[in-house]
Amino acid sequence: MSRRGSSPDNGHTDSWFKTFKIDFFETLKRIFRNKEYVYWMVSEYLKFYNEIRSQSKLKGLSSVEHRITQS
Repeated sequence: MSRRGSSPDNGHTDSWFKTFKIDFFETLKRIFRNKEYVYWMVSEYLKFYNEIRSQSKLKGLSSVEHRITQS
């Protein structure tokens, strides 16, 4: 583990949460009705992020599409 304030350990996680906050909270501007609704919205976002959202580093493919082409 690195020292406090050193980002190599959590760089990927920080990047994901930044994308999550921009896509989910700022762009969609949902009003959360209850805890179950929040859980449902987060699971739907995770499906979108992994299965549908294209990524430039994967040449426009989603994560799932990239894994399929690599196998």
